Amino acid sequence: MRYIQAAGGIVTRPTDDGHEIVIVHRPRYNDWSLPKGKLEPGENWQQAALREVEEEIQCRVSLGEFVGPILYRTSGGMKLTLFWRMACEEELPFEPNREIDAIRWLTPEAALAELKYAGEKDLLRSTVL
Repeated sequence: MRYIQAAGGIVTRPTDDGHEIVIVHRPRYNDWSLPKGKLEPGENWQQAALREVEEEIQCRVSLGEFVGPILYRTSGGMKLTLFWRMACEEELPFEPNREIDAIRWLTPEAALAELKYAGEKDLLRSTVL
């Protein structure tokens, strides 16, 4: 079976009380999710994860450990998304666009409450909570 391939990250930044997680709002779906996107031709999973996350949250990030896959059905077929732990190294001014119109930095618990998809919630629970 051929899968739609995507990659993303669980991105953290330090705070005085620990760390925050970034989530993104996609107006097309009116949902809050982890930053992710499809692989482009010639990209490997890690390259796609870094590119997609940096494009969506407008932060320079560093790639950490692999945290796991999520497999789910979309209107285009089955989609396999691989996620890595990432750290925000440099925040750039966020500018809303057609794909992502807002980002939020939240405590892991608050991010968990806002995420729409069970697979992403499970991944976040197993990674940072």
